[in-house]
Amino acid sequence: VTSGTGRDLDQVAGLNFPVFTNGACCSHGNCAILSANVPVTVGGLTVFPGDLLHGDRNGVTTIPLEIASEIPDACTEFMVAEQFVLNYVRSGNPTAQGFAAARAEMAHAIDALKQRIRRTP
Repeated sequence: VTSGTGRDLDQVAGLNFPVFTNGACCSHGNCAILSANVPVTVGGLTVFPGDLLHGDRNGVTTIPLEIASEIPDACTEFMVAEQFVLNYVRSGNPTAQGFAAARAEMAHAIDALKQRIRRTP
């Protein structure tokens, strides 16, 4: 995972090794490890030693190890919260005011979830 560019991405993809970059470049491959087991910020996301990473075509996120066991249930709750907006949009005649209310309801449910499941300082 890097907030910079990468090279030889087609060849790396052939290795079935997940790589997440901010783009591609054709320069020489220079690499230096300056430190290890320290928090780093990549693309605005802070990654702490021991964090699990989940990455797909949409991007990368961290999962703190201390809350990893709660993630499956949290994902289900998050999808339920998203249904407030999806159900409203599918309701037939959405308005800007109704959409804002559905978004507020979703945000409230997600905020409650965030308060319950978070990294301990």
